[in-house]
Amino acid sequence: MTMKCLVLAWSLVPTLAMVDSSYSMYPSGQCVWYDKCGQDPDYPPSDTQHYLMCKYDGQAKSASHKQIEILQEVCPHLLPEDGSLPELCCSLSQLEDMKKNFELPKGLIGQTCPTCYYNFRKNFCDVTCHPRQSNFVRVDKVAKGPGDGDYKGQEKEMVKSLTYFVSEEFNDRTYESCKNVQFPAQSDTVMGLLCGAYGSKKCTAKRWFDYMGSISNGYSPFQINYEYGSSQTSGDNHTYHNPSATSCNLPAQPGMSACGCADCPKACTVNIPQFADRDPNFEIVRGVDGLVFIMIIVFVVGSIIFVAIVCASDALTKSNLEIRDDDSLYGDIPTECQKDNGSRRNSVTTPLRELPSPSRISYINDPNEEKLTMDDLSFLDKLGATVENNMTNFFTWWGTLAAKYPLPVIILSIAFAVGLSTGVIYLEVTTDPIELWASPTSRSRVEKDFFDSTFRPFYRTAQVIIHAKEMPEHGVTRFNFTDHLRNQLDFGPIFNKNFIKEVLKLQKKIEELEFKYKESDGTDQTYNLKKVCNKPLSPEINECNIQNVLAYWQDDEALLEKEKYDPEGNDGNVPRTWTYLDHFLACANNPTLTAQSDKLNIGCMSKWGGPVNPYYCLGGFIPKGSSFPENPEYHKADAVVMSIIVDNYDPKSKDPNDIRGLERAMEWEKVFIEFMHDWEENEKPEYMEIAFNSERSIEDELDKETYGDIVTIAISYIIMFVYITFSLGQTSKCTVSMFMIESKITLGLGGVMIVLISVAASIGTFGFVGVPATLIIFEIIPFLVLAVGVDNIFILVQTYQREPRKEYESHAEHVGRVVGEVAPSMLLSSVSESTCFFLGALSDMPAVRAFALYAGVALFVDFLMQITCFVSLLSLDMMRQESNRFDIICCVRGSKKDKEQSEGMLFRLFKHLYGPFLMKKWVRASVIVLFFGWACSSIAVVPKIEIGLDAEISMPDNSYVLKYFTFLKEYLSVGPPVYFVVNNTRGQLDLSSEKDQNKLCLGLPGCSENSLAGQIFNWQKAPESTYIATAPMPWIDGYITWAKADVTEGVRCCRHYKDKSGFCPSHIENQPGSSIKDDEEKDPGGEPKEGQLDDSMFKNYDEFYYDVTEKTNKSRHKRQADSAYFDYYGDYGDYGDTGTCMPCETTHLDSQQRPSAEQFGQTIEWFLKANPGEQCPSAGHAAYGSSVKLANNGGSNSVRSSNMMAFHSILKTSKDYYMALARARELTDNVMAFVNNGTDPEDHVNIFPYSVFYVFYEQYLTMWRDTLQSLAISLAAIFLVTFVLMGFDLVSSCINLLIIVLIVLNLGGLMYWWHITLNAVSLVNLVMAVGISVEFCSHMTRAFSVNIGKDRTERASNVLTNMGSSVLSGITLTKFGGIVVLAFAKSQIFSIFYFRMYLGIVLIGAAHGLILLPVLLSYCGPKINVAKLINSQ
Repeated sequence: MTMKCLVLAWSLVPTLAMVDSSYSMYPSGQCVWYDKCGQDPDYPPSDTQHYLMCKYDGQAKSASHKQIEILQEVCPHLLPEDGSLPELCCSLSQLEDMKKNFELPKGLIGQTCPTCYYNFRKNFCDVTCHPRQSNFVRVDKVAKGPGDGDYKGQEKEMVKSLTYFVSEEFNDRTYESCKNVQFPAQSDTVMGLLCGAYGSKKCTAKRWFDYMGSISNGYSPFQINYEYGSSQTSGDNHTYHNPSATSCNLPAQPGMSACGCADCPKACTVNIPQFADRDPNFEIVRGVDGLVFIMIIVFVVGSIIFVAIVCASDALTKSNLEIRDDDSLYGDIPTECQKDNGSRRNSVTTPLRELPSPSRISYINDPNEEKLTMDDLSFLDKLGATVENNMTNFFTWWGTLAAKYPLPVIILSIAFAVGLSTGVIYLEVTTDPIELWASPTSRSRVEKDFFDSTFRPFYRTAQVIIHAKEMPEHGVTRFNFTDHLRNQLDFGPIFNKNFIKEVLKLQKKIEELEFKYKESDGTDQTYNLKKVCNKPLSPEINECNIQNVLAYWQDDEALLEKEKYDPEGNDGNVPRTWTYLDHFLACANNPTLTAQSDKLNIGCMSKWGGPVNPYYCLGGFIPKGSSFPENPEYHKADAVVMSIIVDNYDPKSKDPNDIRGLERAMEWEKVFIEFMHDWEENEKPEYMEIAFNSERSIEDELDKETYGDIVTIAISYIIMFVYITFSLGQTSKCTVSMFMIESKITLGLGGVMIVLISVAASIGTFGFVGVPATLIIFEIIPFLVLAVGVDNIFILVQTYQREPRKEYESHAEHVGRVVGEVAPSMLLSSVSESTCFFLGALSDMPAVRAFALYAGVALFVDFLMQITCFVSLLSLDMMRQESNRFDIICCVRGSKKDKEQSEGMLFRLFKHLYGPFLMKKWVRASVIVLFFGWACSSIAVVPKIEIGLDAEISMPDNSYVLKYFTFLKEYLSVGPPVYFVVNNTRGQLDLSSEKDQNKLCLGLPGCSENSLAGQIFNWQKAPESTYIATAPMPWIDGYITWAKADVTEGVRCCRHYKDKSGFCPSHIENQPGSSIKDDEEKDPGGEPKEGQLDDSMFKNYDEFYYDVTEKTNKSRHKRQADSAYFDYYGDYGDYGDTGTCMPCETTHLDSQQRPSAEQFGQTIEWFLKANPGEQCPSAGHAAYGSSVKLANNGGSNSVRSSNMMAFHSILKTSKDYYMALARARELTDNVMAFVNNGTDPEDHVNIFPYSVFYVFYEQYLTMWRDTLQSLAISLAAIFLVTFVLMGFDLVSSCINLLIIVLIVLNLGGLMYWWHITLNAVSLVNLVMAVGISVEFCSHMTRAFSVNIGKDRTERASNVLTNMGSSVLSGITLTKFGGIVVLAFAKSQIFSIFYFRMYLGIVLIGAAHGLILLPVLLSYCGPKINVAKLINSQ
């Protein structure tokens, strides 16, 4: 019989053994076979696989010279220690077959784990050639049949079945030493291929040996039964074979390398990295958060100190709080300049009279007191007084002019705003999330652009997630099943046959969906999924890449029904019937299982030619709250994940083929979504829950969301508009006539229209400039401008209403005086806010930058429109009211009866109740303590605000995508791929040299543990911390294996045509008579050299990585349509008369050598173009063709950019995603430190990680820094503007700044308690909160500084009564009604980030502006504005 098939069964089995004396182990014994005999008579003559050995019970025979040569190379431990002639139980033909077949595992384990490879040969040599074979091998069954070869014409007894007695110790040591040998192309160990249906996860030492010896594996020529024992001998007196085995971290022989770290954990010297937790929490007292503890101490100590000061002030005649009262006429004037020699208590000699408005305050001066003049002031006070006077004079002049000529001012101002608004026609709106949230200069954008331009784009994916609801009446429920090992398994409901068939029907319908598309020639074409889907093996296999559990049955219902009765069964020869459930268990363990190894002869490969890993297509098998288990129980799944892969194209490409390809894909996706909606409504079985999504779904739903909440937003604005129009007016008598006269509906509408025109002007301005707008601008800026604008409108109108015209004033002068009093405050707030936003535009985040620019211009234009157009409208409206004409219908005139001036309900409430109560001594002290405690509590929790924006929050409540995101979190069982990119564009690394190869490779002898692949491999051992779940796929390891693989008749990898005209593909046969090696005798079978794998072992899974880009019509083997074997593609054009193919020079290198620079430059391109096939499974086109980019230098190639792929662990939350990015960057930083060590800075190579989600989550790595930077810039701008426009008043500026900081701080506390995460949306809202906070404090602080009273408490009470009531009615009540409506928005973004945050801004701002600020001013408010004081004198 032929030994090739037997060795094939064993060839992939790495075992370890030490060189020892085989004779000393067994003093006596004989053979059980000798030589090859003939075919197994139980199989048809056409079968050439089942070739049996001749039964032989005699002594071992002396070896010939040729046998000794082979023995020295492959089985040196069988040579006697004394140098005598060895005796063997195998013939020369058996040794030649053994040598030939040893080439197969060499390519898999020989290059990376020499010790494992050496001991594998020892184990195989012992069972085949050991001279004392009968001691541990027993023949169980003999077949008689015609011999072959030398025995032709003879009836021979041949060994059909045997028992191999193996020590458990040897079995375990062999498995332990080889179970970690890596197979990079599959990101798995070789045991995933060698253990049959068990796969790498469930493989054990005994299962491994049992599978390799079983004739049912499809490769073994006869049955080898293993009997394991822990004793020395068995019951029938056979010895349990127990040769010594070398540990994988030790060399098997002197001069031989040991296994590397990747293949042998014992060889590792670098520990798994330890990572510090980024959690800001710490503890001072056990069980109590450290920051909370500190804030409690600060609050208690601070409150005690403050209360002590308040109490002590009663005991002192004049405490510092009163002695330093800057309400004196002299304020901070130096003592030598004071007219009364420093006396400060007589500065205001007579109390102020009770008057309704502080602006009309007059007082009685002592006639003997000299008045303060400008000459008595310091330089800073003079400068401040000058600024104040000039502002007041200018706005008084302007207000008078606008009131005198209202119509020209209105027309010109509207024309100006409308002119700017026309730029809207040039406006571009950005909806691309990448353009919104990632700066073009950010690291992630730069790296993404590099990856996209260098390597191929990602595929588009349509997914359907189907969850099974347990319904026994439909036969859909969990059930028990006994597997072939007699294990009781609890199968999930999706494995009920009815459920699986319904899933299959759905898939078939999706595949048959048709869509119409108008081609470039104008014709309407009808296509289906095959037009747009990804077909990895086209044109040989024209099937779509659909990842579904039905792939294990090739999407064929007939195969699902297939059963097979097995009288022998398994595990104790228990008869059983193999069913679809057994098949699933086998495929879940080994998705690459071939039909030969499958009990039902189906195989597990999909109909499109690749394996489907169970974690791609199943969900619900991971225990709640757990990470991916080490031994996943896929049979417990309760959800099916169906993924349809669609070819993708660069949306920025100008290539018509790319444009049309993308359009077709989107058209199919549109039809797919429509079909799924219809199927869910009309056809979905009641025992299914489904969620679905396509690549275009999120963008479609975001567009829908923008328009879906228009009604909600409109209602919100309408409520605010109605309140404004009806709240501006004052009604002195409850009659219709007086209401119509005193109402301000027209004026209110005019103010609202000014706000909208201002927003339009801002948008138009940037339309002209070319700054793209975002949807957030249309959603937030009108709200912001309305908040600021309405506040100014209320202050302006109510000040006019409370300021009666003086006897000597005309109407225009009256309006001018009111504008001169109020406009500086409006200028202060508007300029502060505009400057705040303009500086906020320094942010790198495009959405924040655009918002800041648009908001800044809108606020500035709004201010200009208010002091021009609105002042003129106010003048016209007051003229109408004074002439007793009705509002709206001004042609109707009412009664001319005198009417009393009404103060308004809020004014009276503040004046008589709220103001006096708040200014009580202990009420003020309590307010300070309460707000101090509030601030301390916010400081304690603000660092704990979560960062991120979960995808489902961006979807409307009724969106099908929201359900998909929910299902994705629940049932997704695989993380996204990550590519580790080496940007070697300047050739800093010479990857043709072994030195630089060792910086990147994984398991080759000489590879560093700190190499790129080595560190990735090390990090994947701790996926919970590193977020790296799989080993990398290093192309260097693949190339070296391919280049050095010996060429035989069955293995044809690195070859060139005899005339060296080019690469010779593996499907080109050698011409008869041509030699493979000049120095080697060629046997009829094309004897191989060490190191090559037989393609048949990989025929199902190698093609999974195909990426077909070229076709040929010649030199291609035709495959049968139903074959499970897949061919290579003709990537090399028309060869014509190719001539003889010769092995590359690299195939002659020994195990310690690597290709030279010249050889590398010639063969690397061949490796990347070579398609895997039966003759060369290690070819690199499928796995690495798109991962390595070459530069051709005069016919020799060098590697520039390249990448290695791995997978992240399962990522569900925003923190998971941005931490995965952070860890990946930390890894590449470590790699770069190693790779660039000892090189000049200009020669440093850049290595970075890339995954499709990085560009969206990079912002969260610097979110706190960006937030604090944006807020700091905004606060600094407000402080500077306030300082200048308030007459260089440092105290007022500091108080304003303090209040704004406290508002933002407490808003942060609200975000923590109300579960509002920190992200780009909330950052925009925080910046806006800074702007709106100015409205709550700047008006009142300025009013306080220009108010004249006997002390701070009285001044604070006056300001609270007059300005506080306007702030409450203007910004607080106006916004409150509109905000409440947002709670009912369909979008969670509106309900969370707008409703919750806007409500917080308004309520927190009002609390600080109307409660804390007046109290703070009463304690430490600024001195009286000297300009106002001088003017009042």
